[in-house]
Amino acid sequence: MGDSRVAGSGVLTWGRPHRPVGRRGSGHGDRLVFVNAVCRRAAAASRWRSAMISRATAAWSWFVIKHSPPTAVQLIDLDPTRRYDLTSLVDGLAEPPGMSSRDPAERSRSGRTDVDRALLAIPATTYALELTGRVPDRAGKIPCPFHEDRTPSLQLYDDGTWFCYGKCQAGGSIYDFASRRCGLGTKGASFLALRDRLAQELSLPR
Repeated sequence: MGDSRVAGSGVLTWGRPHRPVGRRGSGHGDRLVFVNAVCRRAAAASRWRSAMISRATAAWSWFVIKHSPPTAVQLIDLDPTRRYDLTSLVDGLAEPPGMSSRDPAERSRSGRTDVDRALLAIPATTYALELTGRVPDRAGKIPCPFHEDRTPSLQLYDDGTWFCYGKCQAGGSIYDFASRRCGLGTKGASFLALRDRLAQELSLPR
């Protein structure tokens, strides 16, 4: 039993508290335990309500974003007779700032030489047949030569590009196709060697 001192009309105690003898719940200690349990449950309920409110708010925000009407787009001008290719748009443009230190081969490539133009103008179905010997089907597909492919998964496009919808998920231009085929890079001196090899195999003047 702890020590005690009289202070005014009350009693101050310290040390181990005395638990009155009687039925369960009648003591001060039991009342404290009960109050603590209630507080813990109230705190847990408050946290649960906060979590539910946060989830509901996030769900509503997602719903509003997903189901909001798209922004209206107005067509200003359309002339189906006008056609532009990428080469005509980029030829004559100045070098971007900070790009003057690039490799000479890269500058030559960005300038689009006659060989570049000739190679990039070849349809993908044509160069794929010449380089791999695989005949495209009616849909313009061939079995991908860069991985085991039982069903044609490499799509050849009219603009000279290609993409494999199978295992390798690769794609690009004639240079990317030839690079994967012969193991040469598409930058610097490797690119120049790759371009010369393509021109030779496809019988183009260099």
